[in-house]
Amino acid sequence: MSEDQYKECKKYEGIINLFKTSGQYIGGADSLFDYYKMQGQERSCPSCISRFLLERYGEIERYERNM
Repeated sequence: MSEDQYKECKKYEGIINLFKTSGQYIGGADSLFDYYKMQGQERSCPSCISRFLLERYGEIERYERNM
């Protein structure tokens, strides 16, 4: 994860952490999906959104651990 990606993901940390702890996606991450160029059909796929949010969570964790 680059520094720019980290900064972008940190804007959505609350949404990402809520998903990690509760499994609920409340919405509000459309700009993050745009940033990562997530396609339309992926955005309507619950398992795709789950994978995406969990990947971002793991990347944030690794970035912070390495810094």
